[in-house]
Amino acid sequence: MLPEKLSTDFTSLNESTDRLIIAIETVVSEQGTVVSHDVYRAMARNTAKLAYDEVGAWLDGGAPPKKSPRTRR
Repeated sequence: MLPEKLSTDFTSLNESTDRLIIAIETVVSEQGTVVSHDVYRAMARNTAKLAYDEVGAWLDGGAPPKKSPRTRR
């Protein structure tokens, strides 16, 4: 486990907080072969604080969490 200061502050994805990340982007063809890939630095902002059990239930076909995340491309 991470020390509390790391897990609840420095590395946690708190709502509306910017975090520096390393992004890995991979494009895969319909046949399953890697078409292209890239690794780059980026900034991420978590738009909703979600719990693992809420997201798990949602992915299994249940209701979305009270505050669903927004995505954009």
